[in-house]
Amino acid sequence: MRGLILTLMIVSLISVTITGAAKCGSKTYDYKYYTCCKGVLTFGSGQSCCGTQAYDYKYHTCCSGKLSFGSGQSCCGEEAYNYKYHTCCAGKIRFGSGQSCCGEEAYNYKYHTCCAGIIRFGSGQSCCGDKAYNHKFHSCCNGVVRFGSC
Repeated sequence: MRGLILTLMIVSLISVTITGAAKCGSKTYDYKYYTCCKGVLTFGSGQSCCGTQAYDYKYHTCCSGKLSFGSGQSCCGEEAYNYKYHTCCAGKIRFGSGQSCCGEEAYNYKYHTCCAGIIRFGSGQSCCGDKAYNHKFHSCCNGVVRFGSC
């Protein structure tokens, strides 16, 4: 009887080794057929993990543990977005690609300047507090914009 049990254990071990066994938490599984994500088994091999969820990166994007439909997207916190059409500013998705951020708002640096969290019209300007000014003609003197020098 002991010989039979030993033989069965050896056959079982060989069978597990041949099929591609692995551990997922306390469970033994065949990685050719399943994916293990933080102790949770999902049918389908070679998938990526998003927390405990298995997913196919060709169809989904994982952002901070949240799964979203659409591949190759960028993350803005937990939200996925298409960088070709949007910009992420301080965790908020804003319309317009390649924009600069002024706090949570997106702006085009070619036409605007950000001063102390406020978007001002005019590009390449200097800031005096929250006021934008052209440094070629003006100066910032103790928080006040003045024509010429201080």
